[in-house]
Amino acid sequence: MNQVAKDNELLDIAKDYFQFVTKFFEVIDASAPHIYHSALELCPTSSIIRKLYYHRRIACLPRVVIGAPDSWDSTIGFFGKDHYNGLCAWSPCGRFVAAHTGAAAEIRDQLTLELITTLQPTEMVRYLTGPLAYSPDGRSIACTSNAAIIIWDIQTGGVAGEIGCGTRTISLVWSSDGQTLCIIGLKGQVTFVVHTYDVSSGTTLSSSIFESRHNPHLWTHGGFFRVMTTVRHGYYNDTIDIFEVGSALTKIRSFVFPPSKHSKAIVQSFSPATNHISISDDHELHILDIQNLERLLDADIDNSDSHCFSSDGSLFAVSQRGGVRVWTYASGCYTLLGEFRCPGLLSSLRFSPTLSSILGHSRNILRVGYLRELATAPRDCGRSFVGLSRSSTRVAIACNQENTITITDPLAQTPPQFIDVRGGG
Repeated sequence: MNQVAKDNELLDIAKDYFQFVTKFFEVIDASAPHIYHSALELCPTSSIIRKLYYHRRIACLPRVVIGAPDSWDSTIGFFGKDHYNGLCAWSPCGRFVAAHTGAAAEIRDQLTLELITTLQPTEMVRYLTGPLAYSPDGRSIACTSNAAIIIWDIQTGGVAGEIGCGTRTISLVWSSDGQTLCIIGLKGQVTFVVHTYDVSSGTTLSSSIFESRHNPHLWTHGGFFRVMTTVRHGYYNDTIDIFEVGSALTKIRSFVFPPSKHSKAIVQSFSPATNHISISDDHELHILDIQNLERLLDADIDNSDSHCFSSDGSLFAVSQRGGVRVWTYASGCYTLLGEFRCPGLLSSLRFSPTLSSILGHSRNILRVGYLRELATAPRDCGRSFVGLSRSSTRVAIACNQENTITITDPLAQTPPQFIDVRGGG
């Protein structure tokens, strides 16, 4: 991969052939002639394979007149032999990605996702369950299990320390000087505990219990930590409280706002840099400024999974089935920047510290999308391969935008059949 990566043309060809084979493997495996009958027809117009071989197709074969995609899936991915549970982190320099499979933590190159090193837990821990995070200087990684926080020295690959915590951790953050760790653990359905630890000695510095309707958000602020919680206030309203974590929780700010008329509305993410939060239910997405309750974005979006702001608040991303949409924030509003097309629903979205990439996880696959490709990443045209007849001579193609299925026989001279599925048939 290192040799290929140095030759951009060769790398582009290799990626294109990989996308073609994996995209159309099933149809070609059933009938090799469908390389020309359907695969070349349905591959993107920018595909290198299409440019090399499309002109060799027979004129009578079915043709996509409108809606041909412009490009392949705009992310690269690594399929792990073990289970990637979506818990991953960027290095401070943005060059490396850390993720764990439960049995071990892996560090990979962000360009190729090539494995660089594997970090093993001690025999006492055995299994990793919680989030992981790089230290501010990038020399250490901390990760949690149900019993302890493990700290690895990246240069040696060995365990540099263990801190007993005894709680199911959902958030883990280093202090800006790298001397303190803060975690949030789950104690009940709406009850959480926040602990701070001295990294060098492993001693507990503080411990507090609080309640939050949605998952709380933890971040470092100066030499301290802060937590944002949400509590139901009345029938439709929520209260957002921001606390500073010290020997006890000290409330700094409190806001009351109506997030939605729907009870399923959830506060998904928070940007400390801009005081913006994202809220979604099954069909709508909103971004609000919690200081003045101004709505900065209202969008229709179905089946969203993961939301995230960049560290400086200039970018926002949300995953939905089939892709990741990215907005940019400027002059008091969010503008759609583009969309990554990728299969599955990505979780645990994270922008890189350099704001050049975004990391996510889907179906045992780590995926990295490069923001420079957003401008050319098209929206899904809604046209997809459905299946072949048993004789492998007829192909069915669905168009979601037109609610139709087209059935063609490449070997026959008869016109294609169009099936209107708007009636639910």
